[in-house]
Amino acid sequence: MIENQVALANPAAAPRALQRLRQQRLTRHAALHAIGVVLARHIGYVLPPGGEAGDARGRYAADLEGLSADSWRQRFAGDEED
Repeated sequence: MIENQVALANPAAAPRALQRLRQQRLTRHAALHAIGVVLARHIGYVLPPGGEAGDARGRYAADLEGLSADSWRQRFAGDEED
């Protein structure tokens, strides 16, 4: 799913996030995982009955724009890095 988002630039924030994370020295593999964690969190927001629908795509894109290698490393202690 993340590879598709990056390839299609849908949302446009996905390829920007991948490029930014790679420039911040995450491997492509780790960067895709980082983006996937953001996506999984947002899916969790909208799937339950009464979940937060609203502008789910906008919130997801905003979180991708704020994603950094440092925030990924802090959260996962570099488990996915080479």
